[in-house]
Amino acid sequence: MTIITSRGVTRTMAMRHEALFVRLDALCKQVSAQAQRRPRSAVPDALRKTAEDLMFEARPFVPHVRGALPVAQPEFLGLAAQLDLVRAGLEIYEIERSKWNLGGKCFCWNAPGPWLPVKRHRPAAAEAQERANMEDLSKRLLQKIRELQRDRDKP
Repeated sequence: MTIITSRGVTRTMAMRHEALFVRLDALCKQVSAQAQRRPRSAVPDALRKTAEDLMFEARPFVPHVRGALPVAQPEFLGLAAQLDLVRAGLEIYEIERSKWNLGGKCFCWNAPGPWLPVKRHRPAAAEAQERANMEDLSKRLLQKIRELQRDRDKP
C-alpha cells in the first residue's frame, strides 16, 4: 500500500498557480481549436509571445520548464502539444500540494493558516472561506478597537 503525502505550498504560490492556470487553460483552448482546423499553420507572433510568457511564468511549478527560457513552437499543432504539457505539469503541482478537506468538502491547498480551497474545483467553497476569514478578521479588529477605547477611557 502506497501512502501519498502532500507537499506544502505557500499561500502566495497557491494564488499565483491558480491565476496562471486560468490564463494558460484559456490559451490552451484557443490554440487547440486552431490546431484542429489548421495544424500546420504558423502561429502569429503575438500569440507565440503570450505562450512564451505563460510558459516562463510556469517555471516554478513545472519541472521540465525550469531550464532555459521556453521557446514556443512555430506551428499550432506543436504549440498545442507544448501548452498541454505545461498545463499537465501545473495539474501535477496542484495534486502534489493539495488534499481533501473534510470540513470544507473540497480540495484545499496544503498551505499554512486557514484552509485555502482550490478555487477552480469549488469556487463557492473558496468564496465562503474568504467570507468566513473576513468575518473573523472583522470581529478581531472590532474587539481590538474596543479594548483600545476602554484603555483610553480609563483614568
